[in-house]
Amino acid sequence: MAAGRPPKPPPDGGWGWAVTAGAFITLFFTNGLPQSFGVFYVEFRDYFQASAKSVSLIGALMFSMVFFMSPISAGLANTKGCRPIAMVGGVLASLSLVISSFAPGLKFLYIFMGILTGFGFSLGFVPCLGIIAQYFKKKHIMATAVSMSGVALGTIIFPPLCNRMINKYGWRSSLFILGAMTMNILVGSALFRPLNPTQVETDEESSCSDSEADSVSRLDAESTDVESASDSSESEDSTITKRKRRTKEIRASDTNGKPKALDLSVFKSYRYLLICVICVLAGMSFVTSVIFLVPYATSRGIPLKMAAYLMSVFGLVNFLGRLLQGILANAGLLTPTKFLCVHLLIITVANFLIPFGKSYVAFVVYAVFAGLSIAGMSALFPALIRGMVGDEKFQSGVGLSQLFVGSGQFLGPVISGTLIDKTGGFKAAFMFSGFLAILSFVLMLLEPVLHKLELAKELTKESEEKDIAITKTE
Repeated sequence: MAAGRPPKPPPDGGWGWAVTAGAFITLFFTNGLPQSFGVFYVEFRDYFQASAKSVSLIGALMFSMVFFMSPISAGLANTKGCRPIAMVGGVLASLSLVISSFAPGLKFLYIFMGILTGFGFSLGFVPCLGIIAQYFKKKHIMATAVSMSGVALGTIIFPPLCNRMINKYGWRSSLFILGAMTMNILVGSALFRPLNPTQVETDEESSCSDSEADSVSRLDAESTDVESASDSSESEDSTITKRKRRTKEIRASDTNGKPKALDLSVFKSYRYLLICVICVLAGMSFVTSVIFLVPYATSRGIPLKMAAYLMSVFGLVNFLGRLLQGILANAGLLTPTKFLCVHLLIITVANFLIPFGKSYVAFVVYAVFAGLSIAGMSALFPALIRGMVGDEKFQSGVGLSQLFVGSGQFLGPVISGTLIDKTGGFKAAFMFSGFLAILSFVLMLLEPVLHKLELAKELTKESEEKDIAITKTE
């Protein structure tokens, strides 16, 4: 395809829905499978006779690496393409889980089940967000919600499935089987067909010169020849101007079209910096709900089989919540910032109340509210970031923000695990999670204020530039 042609707008449909299905399959494993760690947490503590902090570090590494390595994943996806990077991630995660099944101790699991499996999942996760952003604009939230519902479906299926496999085959064989299943990431990512980044020129553009799209140097030569004619008419002058302008457009397009591994200019936005801080705090809060819900329930005398189904309830609500919010967004009824505030309040109340719950029903209610809250955060954050940084910087913006989510998801289990060891129970950990959620809510209230300040700054800058241009003209 010739250089310099203007980019196509996202098709908002067509093959994009096949891409969405591929992302659904990929995210089912990359972000859905880790939700079952709570089941393995109980087994690892019994088998290795280890502390809560030591065992929770495995889950902390797996969860955090998915997000912590997102900048690297985003850079690779930008330069190498979404499909090949996601496939490499699937192979890495699959092999790492298989090798983890032979673990002689926790340190072995830290490396293979935690770091390498998490990195593999990260290589699959970020390209899903990037490829969907390429295919969708108006329906971006809807497509993201549908694809991210794969995470929720994984949360429904994997915890009880892992519990059944552990009871029948043991945790080692279960990890081996999960590793083999994870190869299905290659099936999903195979659908990530790259979107053709250019479109055919209009007849008006093509009539200027057929050779313009093929060779910038030829345009330069033609323009020079025309300029050298002293008896050029007004129509020839017009041709010169048009060709000069077209040459500049082609050169600019060629320069801008080169993909950057990561665009750090996103950090110039105060809104984006605020979101990164919220990502750390929310990441610390949400991971507690996922990792420690099942162990907390078993500590209250609930059988492991029933406790594992709590994650299925969590996943079902999460699944329906993502789809519902996608529909609302597609209908124009969803404002990301306001809904994010609502979801942060929901998880805050849930975390503060669950320490007082004693029955299985109380844990089911908590799973419902936690699933709904996390569904909203996952579906709306990409759209919020896209609105801040734009389409060209979206993949860099998402990748870098996930670095902060990963930091939070690493610190959360470590701090919560320490609180569990110190207090001998889970109450302090969930109260701490509630405090982080309410702090995130307060910071989120500042986002509209910063948005108005940035808009005012842009308007002032544009006004100053116009004044300078008028002064030069006079």
